[in-house]
Amino acid sequence: MYTIPQALATIDNNTTWVLFFSACGWIGGTIQFFEGLRLTWRDKVVGLPLGYLCIIFAHDAYFFLHFDFWFNQVDHWYFNATTWLFAAWPVIEVVAIVWLVRVARREVAPQLPVLGWYGIYGLYQLTAIAL
Repeated sequence: MYTIPQALATIDNNTTWVLFFSACGWIGGTIQFFEGLRLTWRDKVVGLPLGYLCIIFAHDAYFFLHFDFWFNQVDHWYFNATTWLFAAWPVIEVVAIVWLVRVARREVAPQLPVLGWYGIYGLYQLTAIAL
């Protein structure tokens, strides 16, 4: 099992690969996210699964809200930079969630009361945050 110092040393010893694969993930994830939003706008159907939105919002918000851990306890260049990359995403995701949950209701469950639909999504979001 890796300790935190060992994991940080591994990152430092493989900086090129870590940056390469991190860039692939960030660029690919950004393209995927905004392409889903573009397709939602164009086709008027949900272009990103709501479960995906629940999980990425919970992950990104958790990562950013624990910036004290990353900056003061871990204090490593990779996690400091990554924390700043995560800063804008929870805000972008909240905007997307508000829009896509509304579009999804029209598509998936128009028979449900509005409050019931938002309540169901809220339970899913709270579950993702708890996990």
